[in-house]
Amino acid sequence: MISLQKGQTIYKMPSFGFYTKRSIRTLLDIFVKFIGLLYPSKQQYLPPITDRLLLEPAVDLVKRIKTGQLKSEVLVKAYIDRIKTVQPHINAVIDERYDEAIIDAIEVDKRVAHELHGNEPLNGVSIHSQPLLGIPFSGKDSVSIKGMLFMAGCPARKGIRATKDAPVCERMRNAGAIPVCMTNVPELLLWYNAHNKTFGQTFNPYDKSIIPGGSTGGNSSLIASAGSLVGIASDIGGSTRIPAYFCGIYGHCPTPELVPTDEHWPPYPPGRLRMLSYGPMVRYAKDIKPVFKVFLGDKVSALKLDESVDLSRLKVHYMYAINDPLLTPVSAETRKGIDECVQHLKSLGATVKEINLDKFEHSFLIWQSSMKVENVTPFAEELTNRNGAINPFVEIMKSVYGGSDHTIEAIFGSIFDANPPKEEVLREFKAMAEELKSEIHQLLGDDGVLLFPDHPDSEVKLNATLFNFKNCVYTAVWNCLQVAVTQVPLGLNTKRLPLGVQVIAKAFNDHLTIAVAEELDTRFGGWVPPTRIDC
Repeated sequence: MISLQKGQTIYKMPSFGFYTKRSIRTLLDIFVKFIGLLYPSKQQYLPPITDRLLLEPAVDLVKRIKTGQLKSEVLVKAYIDRIKTVQPHINAVIDERYDEAIIDAIEVDKRVAHELHGNEPLNGVSIHSQPLLGIPFSGKDSVSIKGMLFMAGCPARKGIRATKDAPVCERMRNAGAIPVCMTNVPELLLWYNAHNKTFGQTFNPYDKSIIPGGSTGGNSSLIASAGSLVGIASDIGGSTRIPAYFCGIYGHCPTPELVPTDEHWPPYPPGRLRMLSYGPMVRYAKDIKPVFKVFLGDKVSALKLDESVDLSRLKVHYMYAINDPLLTPVSAETRKGIDECVQHLKSLGATVKEINLDKFEHSFLIWQSSMKVENVTPFAEELTNRNGAINPFVEIMKSVYGGSDHTIEAIFGSIFDANPPKEEVLREFKAMAEELKSEIHQLLGDDGVLLFPDHPDSEVKLNATLFNFKNCVYTAVWNCLQVAVTQVPLGLNTKRLPLGVQVIAKAFNDHLTIAVAEELDTRFGGWVPPTRIDC
């Protein structure tokens, strides 16, 4: 094991316990491979993309709408048609407002025509003040959109609808964007596979045997399928970045506490809200910044999003893996992807350096301890919509016969939640989180980024996540460290599955991660369609 201490490189022999844990992980990975045999690969299963409108970035479409070259109604209908085409295959959408969205789009077109004829803006709002005018977007079933289902994938909340917009959705509407649908999530957002007993399994558009990620897996699957252009995501442990990675799109997890996280289910106490961020999911790198600005509202001035970034002066740090023996080894292709990013940025003049901080070995306990805060509703109670509590052992028995309303992951999650580490362990790793945060912020400064894996590999089969859930620490640990993170797609691997990398910067340096994402887009090409294009 190699670690850096005060600039020194030292070598430590792994302990017997390390090899024991590595053996356990190897056996689990072999078992997971056997599970994978039950789910043969199924690629290129989506109908082809037949409308060129579905292949244009939002910023380009907005320009055409504002100049009268494109009607929002035509665009919204094109996306609705695509949703209807792919939904039977990916099962990403749980609720829709197609008719209302078309009415909203027609109203946009009326306003555009009115102003283009030299008239004063209707309703006192100019089309030129709305950066996402006429653009359709998709929601997440944990962030409220008035009138739409607001269940967070929880059977006990079946049929519950939002009575008002979350601030982030209100900002999207005020920017001219049009909500079209609500997308699937795991039960109460717990897991990293979008599956629940009410709406079922959402599928990955690149391979139907692979998870789409979670918790924002419905949105990532729909966006990657060209069924949506922009989506709302929330992230407390990787819920933006993991699904964006598995579905080959962009996801930005911003500096915490800048975007309001009101009207979220389940509601979190202040200690967890410091770890939660709302961010955009998009297919095109050039859309990250304009959508993110809308999310920020008046907090946009807290960041330097319009500041030009000289990549030749950037300090690029990188890590290939977390040295935890209970994690699946990072794939060779993931490592190669990081290498190619490093070499590209180096070719632009950036300074590059590999790092390895020992504290990352404890990432899971750091995240688990950080999540254990005051006034948290027990997960067993959340599963009943706070009307009593489930008995997880009864639910396990019911699951054997297919009689439980809850996923096995949610049931085990309630057991895990009810049996946290001892108080002294929690204190130790909360303190370690603060130490690691200080180290990372000092390392990155205001001119540095860190390239880091999203996950060991993108080939995670359906129903296999219970045996490798710890792999989520590649994203989860960053929610404890007050940083900005952008997931960047790096094309496809040899199995035609997405590759990706996290770009991490110190808090309030979101402009650095976005600038690197935009640059890597020129090198790797961004989103790769999961099906053929017939237009």
